[in-house]
Amino acid sequence: MKTIELLGKYAELLKEKAENILFKERHRKSTVDFIRKKKTGFAAVVKIMLNFKTKSNALSVYNFTTEIEKTESYSRQAYEAARNKVKSSAFKEMFEDSVEMSLSVEDPVTYCGYRLGAVDGSLVLLPTSEALTKKYGAATPVEGKTYARISLCADVLNGVILDGELAGFSTGERKLALKHIEKDLHSDLLYLYDRGYWSPELVASMCDRNQKFLMRLAANSVPQVTNSKDNNGYFVTKHKGKEYSIRYYKFELSSGEMEYLATNVSENEIPDEKLPELYSFRWGVETKYDELKNRLQFENFSGKSVNVIEQEFYASMITMNITAFAVAAADTKVKEERIGKKNKHQYKPNGNMAAGILKDRFIKAVITDDPVLRKAMIDKLISDISKYVIPIIPNRHFPRAKSKAKQRKSRKYVNPL
Repeated sequence: MKTIELLGKYAELLKEKAENILFKERHRKSTVDFIRKKKTGFAAVVKIMLNFKTKSNALSVYNFTTEIEKTESYSRQAYEAARNKVKSSAFKEMFEDSVEMSLSVEDPVTYCGYRLGAVDGSLVLLPTSEALTKKYGAATPVEGKTYARISLCADVLNGVILDGELAGFSTGERKLALKHIEKDLHSDLLYLYDRGYWSPELVASMCDRNQKFLMRLAANSVPQVTNSKDNNGYFVTKHKGKEYSIRYYKFELSSGEMEYLATNVSENEIPDEKLPELYSFRWGVETKYDELKNRLQFENFSGKSVNVIEQEFYASMITMNITAFAVAAADTKVKEERIGKKNKHQYKPNGNMAAGILKDRFIKAVITDDPVLRKAMIDKLISDISKYVIPIIPNRHFPRAKSKAKQRKSRKYVNPL
């Protein structure tokens, strides 16, 4: 399968899963749930959740029933009661399906033969409830508030979320990073980390699994590197009595600040002069948090139960991957149409426009029973997205919008170099 086929193939899979009896039985909370035919059935809940939710539950239900299914609407209470019967594992499985499909394509975008998996974490403010405090812990940066910690591993060249972890505030980012790598997502994945991730345990785990990485080092984290008079070389780190030889490269930024990078990739594969460029791709995971929190409004939760929070987490991961599939397909059309044109910049599809175009229209393609019509609808979506492009400007800065939520510190985006 090629990248341009992902969106259509995933639409087919979502329809099959949502309407599959065995899938419903695996992911309903009780054997007596959804045994009667009602408007608020299992499939309806799944489809509403996957329709790029940015509105209240009441408006989401009204929009789906009247504008998409063309049926009589039902109450918010009925929808929420039905939704509480669906396990979050349903959305987790569909998210994992999107990852598996993405990793199976023949033509992914790579760097020196590697997919680039950037890892980063963030905090999210949860609604106030006893259940959420019990699940995610009482430890918090703001008294009286419950926070969860998110960790994402994003294929930054292909725009896809490969893994997502949602844990309590007290769970460290390094521990969550270990969970990502323990899944052995792909043999050709090269992990990118910011300077807060250095630890002998994490490095040892990746080396033992024959996984590749590039990590920015804090100035004081590895004295062997910072005190060395050489700009490149190797240093030894130890974990549980085993030694690991790690390559380093340091260079001076235009600001005069020294930057330190560590990797287990050989210089024959990626020479020193390419390492700063390679590290700069880590920026892509920062933009994924911007998409999650601002475009998808992830923190505007529609419930206070653990199941609802987890449903919305995995549904958001799915939505981001659907958008990535559509943008990748549209990007192919953009490049084809610009062959031979003399432009100052290269162009790519506008992700914000893509999300807007996909809302309502993608789920209509999913629910149609006619595969020929579905393909035509998907092709039209890709064509429409390809019409809205933005220039690719090197070294461009994208400051993250400040959150309006009270008692929250906004996460600052900083240039990785």
